[in-house]
Amino acid sequence: MTGAARYTNLAWPGDPYRTGQQLFRKPGPMLAAFTLASGTLASDPADDAGREALVSAAMVYLPLHRTRAILVTGQAIAFGFQVTTAGGTALPGLAQAADLDLARARRHAAILAGHLLADDLTRLQALAGEAVLRGVAATERDWATRQTPVKGKAMMIDCGADLPARSLGQACRQAQIIPGAGWDKTAPGRAADSELAAALAVGRALMLALLSARHLGRASWQQDLDITEIITASAWDCFPRLRANEASNAARQALALAAGPVTGGAK
Repeated sequence: MTGAARYTNLAWPGDPYRTGQQLFRKPGPMLAAFTLASGTLASDPADDAGREALVSAAMVYLPLHRTRAILVTGQAIAFGFQVTTAGGTALPGLAQAADLDLARARRHAAILAGHLLADDLTRLQALAGEAVLRGVAATERDWATRQTPVKGKAMMIDCGADLPARSLGQACRQAQIIPGAGWDKTAPGRAADSELAAALAVGRALMLALLSARHLGRASWQQDLDITEIITASAWDCFPRLRANEASNAARQALALAAGPVTGGAK
């Protein structure tokens, strides 16, 4: 794969926060969670020869209530997402798409979440080459001082540094979240194609969004939340080359290959 592929379930992909939709009442606050995940691409996932590096940049948008915590009562969760997957010469374009997503989140989201996001921002700049990433640079500056919120900009939280849990795996167990495939961005990916890789990145970003929302008292639930089941139920129709009745099995196979045991998560 040398080109870039973009997937979204948003009605207005160019305006995820609906800042230009003047015909509607002002939309509610949004939590945006970003992740940058790496994997490999091959026609046969069992063949390690000739595998090509594949990068996915995903942003998940979780609607929040203005005055109280949202109550999650099942696996059906309303959320939006945009994700780009690319390899080879298309990687600078992926970095620029992620740069725009981060610039919008910084100014229009109520909360911006990530996991060790400073590392992701550094890598995005490396992928961009000589291109100037103003959104990445501004987010990097704000991220370094995120403990001091600035009026008019998103509150920022790092699931790898600001949560009391010692690791991402422990945070998921404490929050009753069953992480989906690709939850550990340091694990070698074995996605069979770009659509599956994109879906796994969306699952990881959703996990970060839910962890952050619960930690900040903006969301609550009493039952286990299975990220793979949520993505299967809510977002697989956005990946047309994957049939819905095969999605769950494909994701769970990728979980076994890519994510490893939950107990092994790194902070």
